[in-house]
Amino acid sequence: MTNRDIVSGTFPPGSCDCHVHIYGPLNRFPPDDTFSGIGSRFAPTREYPIELLLQTWKDIGISRGVIAHLGDQESDNAVTLDALRRYPDKLRGIATIKRDISDRQLDELNEAGFKGVAWSISSQANRAPAGNVTG
Repeated sequence: MTNRDIVSGTFPPGSCDCHVHIYGPLNRFPPDDTFSGIGSRFAPTREYPIELLLQTWKDIGISRGVIAHLGDQESDNAVTLDALRRYPDKLRGIATIKRDISDRQLDELNEAGFKGVAWSISSQANRAPAGNVTG
C-alpha cells in the first residue's frame, strides 16, 4: 500500500497537518514503560520516524505540520525535539511537560519550535495544566 492508496489526490499548496505523531527510530527513542494512563497504554509496534512522515507529506501535498508529542514518552520530548531542530521550516510541536518545569526549560522548548503543551485528564499526577508554553 502506498500513500496514494490512502489519500486520493493531493492537498492544496501550503496545507498543514495540525496533529501528527512520530515514533522512533525506536533504538534512539524507545517508549517509556513507566507511563501509566487509565487502562492500557498505547505503544507503537513499528517505527514512523520523521523521515517517513515527511515523505508521506510530500506524496500527498502537505508542506508543514504540528507534531503532538506522544504520551508514552511522558515528558521526554527528545524525539519531537530532534525533529523540530532538524526541520524548523516545516515543523512546530506540542510538548508534554511536568508541573515542575522551569521557565528556562519552557524557553528552550519554545525556541526549538514547541508552541503549546498537551494535557490529558487521564494522567495528570505530575504534569502541568494546559496552557501556552510561552505564557
